[in-house]
Amino acid sequence: MRYSIKKAIGSTVQGFVDSGAKTSFTQKELNALDVKIPKINLTSA
Repeated sequence: MRYSIKKAIGSTVQGFVDSGAKTSFTQKELNALDVKIPKINLTSA
């Protein structure tokens, strides 16, 4: 059960990160939840 809760929280937080929302999780916590931070490419218009 602990694994499924961790996976559900990780999935929710991943959705926040993917949408660009800010989270109060530390990098260590995000790693523990297996959340991947997307790379951002900045280009000039």
